[in-house]
Amino acid sequence: MTTPFTQAAFVRVVSQPAFSGKLVGPREAVELLSRNLAHSNHSFFPADMGIAEVAGLCSGGLMGHRQVTDAYLLALAIKRNCKLVTFDSDIRQLLATETERQIHIELLA
Repeated sequence: MTTPFTQAAFVRVVSQPAFSGKLVGPREAVELLSRNLAHSNHSFFPADMGIAEVAGLCSGGLMGHRQVTDAYLLALAIKRNCKLVTFDSDIRQLLATETERQIHIELLA
């Protein structure tokens, strides 16, 4: 699954010389992304909610400006009955209960 946010982040990160150790421009990063998007198991989740709906789906509430993108990605997963897979344990704060966290968030170690 990808979203406009995750696709843009992929291109931004992959095209940074510090990441790849060589010069991969945004055009090449988009081409690589496009090949991955063509996989039969890929799903695209459009950013089709307003921020009020996003905030409403985050039962723990938004506490800071750095949570906005995380909240949006989590809300997309909730809306589509999926889990958000992340390395960021702080995202758990966006949901009020442990039950919600287990249903909607998968933390990678």
